[in-house]
Amino acid sequence: MVHNYYNWRQQNPNLDIWHTPEGVPAIELGIVVHLDGGVTLKSYIDRVFVDKATGQTMIVDLKTGKPPKAGLQLAVYRLALQQQFGEAPDYGAFWMARQGTLDTVYNLNTYPLPMVQRWMRDVKKAIDMQVFVPNITMMCDYCGVKKFCYAHGATEYVPDFASDLQEEN
Repeated sequence: MVHNYYNWRQQNPNLDIWHTPEGVPAIELGIVVHLDGGVTLKSYIDRVFVDKATGQTMIVDLKTGKPPKAGLQLAVYRLALQQQFGEAPDYGAFWMARQGTLDTVYNLNTYPLPMVQRWMRDVKKAIDMQVFVPNITMMCDYCGVKKFCYAHGATEYVPDFASDLQEEN
């Protein structure tokens, strides 16, 4: 995978690592921003590149497994970059380590910043209200919180399945 990355970088000399206004290279770039609605967004962005020919920036997330089916993760990274540095790349992609190539290049403008901000507020509201809806997929075996998930037999955080219903008179 390291060899694949080296080859890919050699084949794309037009891409340079973007640097923050403070001069920090955007490699494993840690960002903490505070959004409206009391949302704190923490992220580590694998890479942000700038195309030397066009000046456009692009978010690249490194993946060793299958590519995600959508660019939502990249859109969240875009929001973090915009909030902290005023940089909102139009494009993002997943670099697939086993193949040594970029997967789909996503136009991140399909996820407007206000919409992503709203999604982050909605997630915070659900967490605050302790509403956790299991998303049962093939990836459950790799989930870091599976041992807490009632859909997989955990008993510590089982909701009262009828607590949201109101009695009718």
